[in-house]
Amino acid sequence: EPSDGADYFAVQRWLEHRGYRLVSSQSMYSLSSGPGRPKKMPWSRVIEVVDKLRISEGLQPFRAGAA
Repeated sequence: EPSDGADYFAVQRWLEHRGYRLVSSQSMYSLSSGPGRPKKMPWSRVIEVVDKLRISEGLQPFRAGAA
């Protein structure tokens, strides 16, 4: 959607609606989807994960060439 944005809070809300939890801590991000240890990653990796989810839902990825 045109209102979709790649800022932290927009991505956090978008993931939350899909059962994921995104938390920021000391320039790293923790991403989890249920029980178990969250995966720590840089923002670029978070966007890669989000782009894969967006593509699977038929949405435009944030990064060009992500398809």
